[in-house]
Amino acid sequence: MTMIAVWHMALATGCAGAVGCAATWLVVALTRRCGLFDQPNERSAHTAPMPTAGGLGVVAGFWAGVAVLYGAGSWVGEGLGGWLAASALLLLAVIDDWLRPMRPWEKILLLLVAIAVWLAWAPHLQWLAVPGLGQVALGWWGWPLTVAWFFFLCNAFNFMDGIDGLSGLQTLCTALWTGALLWGLGSAAGPVAWVLAAATAGFLVFNLPPARIFMGDVGALFVGFSVAACGILGAQAGLPLWCFVMVLAVYIFDVGYTLVRRGLRGENLTRAHRKHLYQRLDRMGWSHWRIDAVAVGITSLMGLGVYGYLIGLTASLGLCGLGGIALVAGAAWIEARDPDFV
Repeated sequence: MTMIAVWHMALATGCAGAVGCAATWLVVALTRRCGLFDQPNERSAHTAPMPTAGGLGVVAGFWAGVAVLYGAGSWVGEGLGGWLAASALLLLAVIDDWLRPMRPWEKILLLLVAIAVWLAWAPHLQWLAVPGLGQVALGWWGWPLTVAWFFFLCNAFNFMDGIDGLSGLQTLCTALWTGALLWGLGSAAGPVAWVLAAATAGFLVFNLPPARIFMGDVGALFVGFSVAACGILGAQAGLPLWCFVMVLAVYIFDVGYTLVRRGLRGENLTRAHRKHLYQRLDRMGWSHWRIDAVAVGITSLMGLGVYGYLIGLTASLGLCGLGGIALVAGAAWIEARDPDFV
């Protein structure tokens, strides 16, 4: 890394963090002034109305930092047009935060249009690295798999944004590890991931427990989309998608486990609920700080294991195994202490 590159990255991340913090502060002030509060419902961990749509600060900080990178020539802009246009579309999710609850079909349509915009201007999955088989070309399957990748992560971040600090800290941790993995591969998308981390850090000033504002749908969908975009750009640079999945294991496991559990019970999967593993820990009396710390710890363990593997320390994958064991054991522990939970 040259000193010029370090300077550009420091300037971009500093700008992203400052703008993210300032923009979130403005949103806090605006929502309080206009009475634009998130009202408690059946999936809420809070009992009093709270300001929401704080994710607008993440959006503002991210694009401010990207503008610095692009202006300095540190990012050639692969996927830039699709990412920018999709971000603009996802701002419509503020309707759910400030005006009225969006219907499930409206959110699905919004996500599909945003993903279609990405596909029109940006890369899609063209291969998967399968252990034992090497790179497997996806052919036309790459298109629907890319749609599924974006759609799942956007919804995962939205589903998991239910307690103070969780989605912000997970985005920060995931983006930091993603940036390290991509930079190690020489991908220009590495600094972009770090810009996302910095913008999220600015938002977290107001979202750490006890939170003064929530990320809201507009923020959760944006960070989910951005994390998914980093995964696609990483795959283009040679980062196996399974490595990225490992870093996202906490969210993927919780969402997958909860969907399967509810599906086996014959529940309506589109209905709001409080049955995610992290929500059940909250109901069992765990503090938000404690839940956040466990999630960040497992994500860091996974990230360290994957990073070690990519630099040639194959044995470091054992750390990913430990993280996986922690997730499965945690789910079993929750079920044992909450067997009648429905």
